[in-house]
Amino acid sequence: MKEQLYAKLNLRIIASEFKEIRLQKGYSLRGIADAANLSHVIISDFENGRNYPNLETLVLLFKQLDIDFCIDTVLLTSYKNTIDLLYEAIYYKYPDQVKKQCEVLMKAEPILKNSLLEIDYQLARLTFAISVKNAIDFEKIHALERYYDFFSEKQKQVFNLITGAAYFKKEKIEKAIDYLKRNMTIYGVHKAHALTLSYLANSYIKLFHHTNALYYAKEASSFHGENASFVRKISSDLTLAKLYIEIAQYQEAQKIISSIELTIEGEEHPTLYQEMWFLKAYIEYRKGNYKLALKQYQNRHFNVVYSHLFEAFIFVQMKQIDEAVKRLEKGLSKEYVIKDFVYSRMYRIALAHFNGIYEDQHTEEWCLELLNVPQRLPDFHHYRFVFESLLKYYETQEDFEKAYKLAKEYIRRTGKTLLFEK
Repeated sequence: MKEQLYAKLNLRIIASEFKEIRLQKGYSLRGIADAANLSHVIISDFENGRNYPNLETLVLLFKQLDIDFCIDTVLLTSYKNTIDLLYEAIYYKYPDQVKKQCEVLMKAEPILKNSLLEIDYQLARLTFAISVKNAIDFEKIHALERYYDFFSEKQKQVFNLITGAAYFKKEKIEKAIDYLKRNMTIYGVHKAHALTLSYLANSYIKLFHHTNALYYAKEASSFHGENASFVRKISSDLTLAKLYIEIAQYQEAQKIISSIELTIEGEEHPTLYQEMWFLKAYIEYRKGNYKLALKQYQNRHFNVVYSHLFEAFIFVQMKQIDEAVKRLEKGLSKEYVIKDFVYSRMYRIALAHFNGIYEDQHTEEWCLELLNVPQRLPDFHHYRFVFESLLKYYETQEDFEKAYKLAKEYIRRTGKTLLFEK
């Protein structure tokens, strides 16, 4: 029972922490040994990972440091189950259950932080902070990472996932991939593996590596399906459909979207429903069926941050520049657009681009801000559009040296050619 409750490797972490606290409190090795009426060799072996005392002796040692160390297997088994329920609730997106399990763990903090479940508790806290509260503290992450070699396989899997997620949310995509890919060689929890695959797919999307993104998106969809997570399965399928659109495999994208359409209701899952209808319209837009794209999109009356921008792109392709400008101006009147870092700039860049007026001194600044953090852009076509807008700006300023350098940078980043007039 005790071996199932905690990872024996974690005793090496407990030993290291014991030594740190002992030294902080000014105890010598022999001093603490005398106080506990034990041989100093037992304590030296414990601190250096050569041998571990029984759990009752462990309690005795911590007691000399005025710390109540919990080894109550019945109590700790209950809290271990609570941690597992928290992970389940986060995965299946049950907010009430997340709150309930988290409250139990917070009340138990005085016990858990000095117990055999210390590492599991710390990982659960970090998971909640990063995935639910979006509160990222790299100091806490790195403090925990120093014990990585003494984690169980499951603990390593959770740590790599939450650290990868933290770097992903902070837009450090290469770092995110480094941590997430560690999990590809770890056998652990099925659901954690599924989430790892989703983050890897989205990470490669941010880097415009569509082949890798497709692979991980397919794997994520399969694993989420096996886990019976409807929301995560549909979300992965939408990602997969979008990737197929990006590489012009419209039939494959349409198959996925048609399947989703049979299973999803707008009232129950409005965000996923909106994304599905956007992709239906986006397929027609990419195929050059602009009127159909506009009709499909406008019939749904979506009020999301990219709505007016997408409509403006359609009107431009239909040579209706005035209508495009109206849509952009309407979008810029919305508070949710103004507050969005990426789209507030995209709307203003598009307005200048479509009007052909680049007098605003901020145009270059806005373009460079987005190009310097390309992972913030939703897809490759937005990325190309920003490049083209900046190129056009340099041409209107007759700064052909910058235009040339920009075109070379585009080729370096994407392997594709970006033409300019001069």
